[in-house]
Amino acid sequence: EMEHKVKELNSASRKLRMSVSQTDTIPVVTSKTSEVYYFGGGRQIPQKLDTFTIGDSALQVSISSCHFAVVTVEKELFTWANVQGGQGMVGQLGHGDTASYRMPKKVAALQGQGVVNVSCGEEFTACVN
Repeated sequence: EMEHKVKELNSASRKLRMSVSQTDTIPVVTSKTSEVYYFGGGRQIPQKLDTFTIGDSALQVSISSCHFAVVTVEKELFTWANVQGGQGMVGQLGHGDTASYRMPKKVAALQGQGVVNVSCGEEFTACVN
């Protein structure tokens, strides 16, 4: 049933592409670059994270009250924390410890897994590959 639905959706898409006239504009992604900015937690002016400017372009960002996660165009996952007031980490960054990394760090355990989506909760991070 799933294969039939995929085939049906793909054929509809193909028909749409074939019906586009020469004068219509078709959106095309021309760049894999993006920048990530953060503010809050005492910072009132947006600060650019240099981690995501060269080679690791952000595609999706997810946050909780104390940690952040970014999926890159290259399908890698980066996490880090903004711990304040004695709040501790319980392993939700995925680095194999309970440390509070203040700058984005690639989650080595998911290297090569092709992460496409991430979501942060209070004491967890969940991702889809």
